[in-house]
Amino acid sequence: MFSNTNKFQYATSTGSGGGLNISFPQEQTVPAALPKWPFDDKKMSWALASEKGGIEILELWNKYGLTGQKVKVAVLDSGIDTTITDISGAVNDKDADIKCFLPGEPVGDDIGHGTTCASIIASRGDNLYGAAPQCNLIIGKIESKRTGKTSATILAALKWACEERNADIISMSFSVPCTTEAPSLNDDIEIANYIKMMHEVHNKFFIAAIGNLGEDAKDFFAFPANYDGCLSVGATGDDKLIWDGSSWNKKLSFVVPGSKLKGYDLSKTVSTLEPATSYACPLAAGVFANLLSYFKSTGNSFSAKDIISRLKYDLPDEENPFKYGNGILNPVQSFLNIK
Repeated sequence: MFSNTNKFQYATSTGSGGGLNISFPQEQTVPAALPKWPFDDKKMSWALASEKGGIEILELWNKYGLTGQKVKVAVLDSGIDTTITDISGAVNDKDADIKCFLPGEPVGDDIGHGTTCASIIASRGDNLYGAAPQCNLIIGKIESKRTGKTSATILAALKWACEERNADIISMSFSVPCTTEAPSLNDDIEIANYIKMMHEVHNKFFIAAIGNLGEDAKDFFAFPANYDGCLSVGATGDDKLIWDGSSWNKKLSFVVPGSKLKGYDLSKTVSTLEPATSYACPLAAGVFANLLSYFKSTGNSFSAKDIISRLKYDLPDEENPFKYGNGILNPVQSFLNIK
């Protein structure tokens, strides 16, 4: 079991398996009148229009009506500031959908990281729009200033989010470098097996930051990001080139913007964030919430494995594209390929 706080570092600080054999339906007609979401650079958590180095999320909202509706996204982090209505409005049942896994501690966030990640995903638009502003949040507090996260806490939070709260997507903005391709400690093996099983059998999406060690991570693996059933996310800068602090290795899944994102902090204000894969991770979770809302809204069956296999990417013009995994996730082309 990992009990040393330093071993589980937020990606801000340090620095896919089987599935059901389900065919996809034919293209659906999009309703003629969709609400229009205005682009306001000051209020977008993902900060940048595609031509400025971002990825095209607004087209999913306005052209296809995909804003994360009916999708549940679990954020396993440092909790949430429930007094920020922009974020807490995304929590359907504050008694059932927010839980602290640290004995004797409140559900509130004393670090701020969980609040920021939740705001990147689901802010409702008072002062900030998340990437999926109509998704629902499930909040599992697994760390505080007083208590570091452990494998046992992570596993308990995973089981609660998946089985009790029926989350569709689990966002995990933490990582620990490992020297082996498979976990060796009992609790970590159980986490890896659980993620693989819930992904393959129950179509859950697990998304984790790969870390902020840059090229130094190339000979290591990241727990839990690099294990079967989990998508590992790296970060690009505002020039659509890899952020130099973004870890990469042979099991990196893909990258999304992780620089100049915006989010709430514990002062209850929106600020521009430092580059980090732990912020790219919730952005990716928001994109997946939008994609999945197509199936949740239409009632069509889906396979998590098939959706992942149909994702589309933009390939960088770089000498070392290996740093990008499969490439930069393209939300619109991914949707067109999976619907």
